[in-house]
This record gives sequence, C-alpha cells and structure tokens, in this order.
Amino acid sequence: MNQPKYAPLISYDKLKEALPERFKLENLDSIFESWYKEFQLSKKNPNEITNSFKILYIYDNLTYFSTIYTDAWFQKGKENRTLSIKLANNGFIYPREAELNTIKSNITRHHDMGWAELNLESHQGNFTQILNFIKSVIGENVVIQLFYNYSVDRMDVKGYNKETGLGVCVSFEPGYPEDDLADLWNE
Repeated sequence: MNQPKYAPLISYDKLKEALPERFKLENLDSIFESWYKEFQLSKKNPNEITNSFKILYIYDNLTYFSTIYTDAWFQKGKENRTLSIKLANNGFIYPREAELNTIKSNITRHHDMGWAELNLESHQGNFTQILNFIKSVIGENVVIQLFYNYSVDRMDVKGYNKETGLGVCVSFEPGYPEDDLADLWNE
C-alpha cells in the first residue's frame, strides 16, 4: 500500500475521527468554486489562454496562488490543447484509496506511481462545479476522468473532447497560503 510522503503527527484513524469534514471530496469542488469567482473577475476567456498566469484566490479566509497555463501538441496532424489549472488543496485530507470507489489502480502519472482512477459515476456529485466548468469550456461531448493519489496528496479532474482536441485538467496538490500567518494570528 502507498504511504503518504510525510509522517503524520496523529494516526489516520484519529485524524478522521477528529476532522471528518476535511476528508470529503466535495471540499475540492468548494476550493475550485472560490478560484472560479476570481477567474471570472479576470475576464479571461478560457479558450483564448496562451500564456501562463497566476490568480490569487481566497479560501477559508486564506489567500492562495493558482497557476493557469495551456499545453499544445500535435498528434496525427491535429492540434490538441489542454487548459491546466493548479490549485492548492488547502488542508483537504486525502482518504485512503481503499475507501473510494476506483476503477483502476497503480497508474503512473506525473512521474509518480500509485495513482488510481476513481469511478466517475460514484464521485461526479462531489465535483459539480468543476465538471460544469469543463463542459462550458470544451463542450458537452467530453470524456471525464478523476485521478487520485493518496501518497502524494494529489487529485486531477480531467476532461477531454476527442472531436475538438480540447481538454481541461484541474489539479489539486499541496500548497501553502500566501498570507503571513503570524500577522493573521496577531490580529
């Protein structure tokens, strides 16, 4: 079984008992929703993004950086583009893979082993905002995949439209607030 990168100060079971709300997948959708509010203010059209840029967003009264960029590649003479959005997971605690409904395990992604593909039908209700965004950007005829890695604290929600070659990938990974926490504690 894959183990997390960092040694916990408290056992998994005790942490889950003390902070059950932190283990809910829908928290990632809430983080995305906070980001999306700021993204809308930027007035950027997701289909016209060509350069990497960052957006600050607030979640749980803390400010985080997000990175947005587009990858393009050619395959069989057709251009494909993926809009990538990287967000901090803000204290979300990843449940063990065995606690989730998966359809495939031991996948290698992002140079890490131990990824699993979650069952979309079982988990799509946890990602309503993200899935709506993906469909608004690349169309309704999309293949959606949910990739999850307990050991590296990462989650990718990926959509791809085979007809147009357009994709969107929203990634959650460890991140840190931009706020100076010492200043916040002194307020």
